[in-house]
Amino acid sequence: MDTGAEVTVISKDVSKALGLDALQPPIKNLYGPDQSPFEVVGETPVRLAYRDKQCTQAIFVLQKVKHNLLGLPTIRALHVLSQVDHVSQPITSTDQLQEYRTAQLADPVCTDLIKLCQ
Repeated sequence: MDTGAEVTVISKDVSKALGLDALQPPIKNLYGPDQSPFEVVGETPVRLAYRDKQCTQAIFVLQKVKHNLLGLPTIRALHVLSQVDHVSQPITSTDQLQEYRTAQLADPVCTDLIKLCQ
């Protein structure tokens, strides 16, 4: 996940593994944080699901990408992240911290966030 990314991007290898063969020419150029251009292979609309939310978003396929990124529009559409208004009780004990870390490791966000719907 990258809340600073305007689009969702995946590698060409991941695209092939998901069977996304019908790529369209990209409608815009993509640039990294240092303004260097990405080599965009194409894009395609994809139906995504996370828990009880579904959306259709454009996925950009890059020739080379270090990490597949879920962009902010998709993060918002699927309600992947919650905003915190305030902290009512900070984590102060070692047990609370361990419980928090265990819950984070068990969260399926990283493992099944992008699920193509038939």
